[in-house]
Amino acid sequence: MEFAYKPELWQSLFDMCALAAVTLSGLIFVGLSINLRNVVSSPVHLARAREALIALTVLLTVAIFVLIPEQGRVPVGIELIALSVLVWVLSLRLPRGVHLYSFVLDGAEWRPDPSAPLAADDSFGGHNSVIVVDGAPGL
Repeated sequence: MEFAYKPELWQSLFDMCALAAVTLSGLIFVGLSINLRNVVSSPVHLARAREALIALTVLLTVAIFVLIPEQGRVPVGIELIALSVLVWVLSLRLPRGVHLYSFVLDGAEWRPDPSAPLAADDSFGGHNSVIVVDGAPGL
């Protein structure tokens, strides 16, 4: 563990992470601009694009925080904790409406939440659990 707190040894890793995050973000923007109508018309595609861009932005931000020259462990730790809390809070926010979900067991079997009071047909012969945020209208 003697190498864990020597930032100069980690610089090339974070350089590579920052470069990869920027490059992949650019490719996503190109893909989105080419297929904008398809992506915007599909809530699933729009959510996936948003998730990918957020994940890459977080990766780039972490790399930038760590690569700031001559910054001590405490400031880097505070920045990383603040970023983690921000990402956690923002990822927990569900928009107003009705949301369907299921659990995946062993990577293959889909099951509804046994403690969920509401369920809806999943169009594949099974059921999804339902959560309603902010009193959204009707099921």
